Amino acid sequence: MTELQAAVIDFQLQEKRRQRLGDALLAAMEAGVRQKDLVVETGYTREHIRRLVEAARKRRAEAASPDS
Repeated sequence: MTELQAAVIDFQLQEKRRQRLGDALLAAMEAGVRQKDLVVETGYTREHIRRLVEAARKRRAEAASPDS
C-alpha cells in the first residue's frame, strides 16, 4: 500500500467517524440533552456541535428523500 492509498483510507475513516459523532450528537439533542451539556461532555464548541448536527440532519433528510 502506498502512502497515498493509506492517506485516502485514513481520510475516509475519519469522515465516517465524524458522521457517527454527528449522528450521536443529533440523537442526544433529540433526546433532550442541552447543547451546553454536550459542550462539557465533548469539549467541542457550540459552533462545532452545531455544524456536526446540521450535517447529520442533512444526511438524514437526503436518506429519507425518495430522489436519493
